[in-house]
Amino acid sequence: MARSLSTYSSSERLTILIVAAVQFINVMDSTMVLPMGPFFAAPLGIPVAQIGLLGVAYVLASCVSGLLGSLMLDRFPRRPTLGIAMIGLVAATAMGGLAVDMFSMIAIRIVAGLFGGVAAALSFTILADGVAEARRGGAMGTVTGTYSLTSVIGIPIALLLCAVGGWRLPFFGVAVLGAAIGVAAYALLPRDLAPEAKPEQDSVGRMIADFWAIARRPITRLTLVVKGVGILSSALLIPNLATFLVYNLGYPEDRLGVLWMVGGVFAVIGPHFAGRLSDRIGGIPPLRIISVGVSIVIYLMFVRGAATIHWAGIWIVLPLFAAFFGLNLSRVAIVGAMVTKAPPPEERGRFMSLASTFESVGAAGAMVIAASVLTEGPGGAVGRMDWLAGVAILTTLSLPFLAKRLDVHLRRDAMARSALGNIAFEPATRDAAE
Repeated sequence: MARSLSTYSSSERLTILIVAAVQFINVMDSTMVLPMGPFFAAPLGIPVAQIGLLGVAYVLASCVSGLLGSLMLDRFPRRPTLGIAMIGLVAATAMGGLAVDMFSMIAIRIVAGLFGGVAAALSFTILADGVAEARRGGAMGTVTGTYSLTSVIGIPIALLLCAVGGWRLPFFGVAVLGAAIGVAAYALLPRDLAPEAKPEQDSVGRMIADFWAIARRPITRLTLVVKGVGILSSALLIPNLATFLVYNLGYPEDRLGVLWMVGGVFAVIGPHFAGRLSDRIGGIPPLRIISVGVSIVIYLMFVRGAATIHWAGIWIVLPLFAAFFGLNLSRVAIVGAMVTKAPPPEERGRFMSLASTFESVGAAGAMVIAASVLTEGPGGAVGRMDWLAGVAILTTLSLPFLAKRLDVHLRRDAMARSALGNIAFEPATRDAAE
């Protein structure tokens, strides 16, 4: 098991639970729309082939909001700003149930992406502000594990509501739940831990200058590379995973739901173990083991998939799928905890927003690469998936080396800040003694 919540302070426990709940709503809003596409495509006159545009609109909007957040998030108190982001996200989710055509649905998804990007960046900023660094890996693992609850619980319930009450019902249901969580977040989160911005820092010129000062630092660039590489291998493969399993490996289509539920369970458990281990021994050793494990799974599943099925039988897909999801999100938890250590507290909101934007751009770029490389073979089989898998393995194995460089920079910066703190502290101590 992961680090028990009882090992955190009461303030830390509350922060972790609320951030996890906020992220559950955020991920539900961003992921449930595409699976629901077959239910609302015909009523809204949306061609099935164009449903994916809704996802593109959301990602692009979240990138825009992330860039804006990287300019100004630290200039506003965390808790009220998260409250505003949740109001916008909840309103956009509810409006999804009022869409009348493709244009209105795309416009609504853009609004949801704008507020969802801010909510995501603020959530992890608040988590880093509110949880001590020594316990942050386990906290990040807990929050990361909640992503999988959307596939285990959230999306199946949304699809059930579509079948029982129509496609509008899940939008309204998630909006109501999100409103309740937003109120709880505003009322219960600890007071803002970030320093307040000074009035002279509010000018546009100063905001842009501060942004470039953050962006051009070597540790910032290295952090963004680590985030991008971390998302690349999964983003290359996951969008076409179901099609590959059914048409290339012959996995029964009517059992995909069970496959995703089991994979989701392991994706909840894996980050907890990884986060706890990274708190105890550091993130690099478990990241090395996980990266090798992910590479083996990718090779067996995507490069040698037919041979693996021939050798072991179709049942092998289930443990491979569970390992793929569990190990991938374990990497996300470890890398996420490392990233929160890069910026000082007074820059954390803008830094996390920039990192979130870069991650979204990386995911979108990976999807575009996959779409341009893959081909459709006989019977709907996906061609050249082994090419993408090869790229995914290379990026996966490079991640521990990049993360090690980042870890060296983080330790060096921590020592420098400690030294500066001692220099600032000694004269005061001397004056007091005199």
